[in-house]
Amino acid sequence: MKNRVILLIIFLSFSLLGSKQACGTEEEYLLAQDAVKSGDKEFAFIHFLSELRDNPQSKRHPEALFATAEYYSLVHDYGDAFNALKEFIEDYPYSEMRAFALLYLLRISQAWDKDDLAKNIEKQIINLRRVILLFKETKEYTFNSPLGINHKLIYYIDKLEFYSDGKLQNQIFY
Repeated sequence: MKNRVILLIIFLSFSLLGSKQACGTEEEYLLAQDAVKSGDKEFAFIHFLSELRDNPQSKRHPEALFATAEYYSLVHDYGDAFNALKEFIEDYPYSEMRAFALLYLLRISQAWDKDDLAKNIEKQIINLRRVILLFKETKEYTFNSPLGINHKLIYYIDKLEFYSDGKLQNQIFY
């Protein structure tokens, strides 16, 4: 799978070189969004990568970086996903996407059997938002990622639950 993705990236990079002169940063991002809407995450990934490489100061950089990290995670390229997520968390500490970036880091650390790292990330997630549940049993945060994945974070009195596209991905008890 990883080799397929690499070959796809190389092929598309060369094919996009000729058309890159005509594409501005906003157009590149819009092409990525069009690919997401049509369900083609691979082409969206290529456009997000192009945005990151060619326009590092773009206002769309946080979304492109998160989408790229998310795609790497989805195809189990955990090394590149980890690096992109760390960069995202360091560069955008107040982003609404931070909790979900930390969730991806948690899943990667668990896949790598890095228990100390996983515990550290869990603490960061728990301390990210101080939620007071007065007269409510839960507090929900939703986020539709640039790659088209619907995320939801639910705070309970004793735990957090993360969902992606309606499926429970992780629970953190405290």
